[in-house]
Amino acid sequence: MSDLHRGLYDLLQTSAVQKELSTQDESLVADLEKLSVESSHERLVDALTEQLSQLLAAVGEGEKLSDNDKLLAQVDLLNNLLKHARQQLKENTAEALIDEIAAPPRVLRSIYRQGEQPDLPQIGLSQPWLFTAGKDSPALLNELISELSSCDHVDILVSFITVSGVRKIYDIL
Repeated sequence: MSDLHRGLYDLLQTSAVQKELSTQDESLVADLEKLSVESSHERLVDALTEQLSQLLAAVGEGEKLSDNDKLLAQVDLLNNLLKHARQQLKENTAEALIDEIAAPPRVLRSIYRQGEQPDLPQIGLSQPWLFTAGKDSPALLNELISELSSCDHVDILVSFITVSGVRKIYDIL
């Protein structure tokens, strides 16, 4: 039995997907379209991100590495991949495009004047988060205050759908 069932998909065809499709019931039709060059870089990096995340998480499995050694091994793996990519490009622009990760890896959280350290948002800036107003969820107001007090401008502030909004699409759900 295939893991891919009838329904809508937006999956890049990997070797695993291709294998699953080859085992489909013959009464089912797989609708495949060519990846457009306009969006290929985004779609391919999404696929790479997912697989690279799994690879980095697996670094040191079965070995007794300290947390620091695991971090350094992850950075080493990533930098080796970047060096390989640079060699594959064989262009002068490759040097400018590839930015190796510094070891030990650290995250820049803020730059501020002496004595004016800002309050950092609890959830960070690079992670998506759905505010649910649950008891374990960060308070939306506090997160907004932390972010807005340290930014130069706000482009857009979006609110998620409400119960009355769900009622409008209830029949579709």
